[in-house]
Amino acid sequence: MVNSLTPSLEDYLETILMISLQEKVVRVKDVVKLLNVKAASVIGAIKILSEKRLVNHEKYGYIELTSKGERAAKKIYEKHQILFKLFHKVLGVNIQTAMKDACQIEHYISEETTKKITELVEYIETLSDKKKDLWLSDFGNFIRESALKKKNTQNNKDGRNKVSSILTLNNLKIGQKAKIIKIDPGSKIKKQLLSMGVLPGVEVTVRKVAPLGDPIDIVLKGYHLSLRKEEAVGIEVEVLE
Repeated sequence: MVNSLTPSLEDYLETILMISLQEKVVRVKDVVKLLNVKAASVIGAIKILSEKRLVNHEKYGYIELTSKGERAAKKIYEKHQILFKLFHKVLGVNIQTAMKDACQIEHYISEETTKKITELVEYIETLSDKKKDLWLSDFGNFIRESALKKKNTQNNKDGRNKVSSILTLNNLKIGQKAKIIKIDPGSKIKKQLLSMGVLPGVEVTVRKVAPLGDPIDIVLKGYHLSLRKEEAVGIEVEVLE
């Protein structure tokens, strides 16, 4: 924590900076409104920050960060921003949860770890749109496949799915038959797949797989269909044999 400040005081310092970036002056009532706390709490916190020479505040006057306070506040704010980027933009955590978690973790994370996270996020941001989409797509596929494996494991423990198992289409072997369960709602070609007969309940058979695993040739409803691996990943199936 900056200058041995408590998480609460760091929040006040960061809030003052955030308000100052949008408004010409910072008032006690502005901090009260943004943090949803009582005025007495803000006044008490401002007094401590003032004693530590992080802010200047005359009674009933505006709140101003000192040079020392501004450096400290920016450090906290930058941690918050990089953690939010990691949680929301990279990991796909929803905005509210990402904001909440970033706010909590920013007070305890080390400088070394913050630096590494910053480097990771900056690296991802330097990638071309195509490479970035591919990286995030592969990560999303990994998460979905891991979830399916856990689901199968739990089903087996519960005595279900003893014969059949649930996978994504790209994991089927040549000659295997399966029944389509669902198509990932996030699939960019879901509408196209549905129009081609790739529907829940339809049986498919893998006939051929390219040497590098892409594309995959399947048979459904009596005709052949060639799918790219990234398309097959979004199709959940139940193996029949």
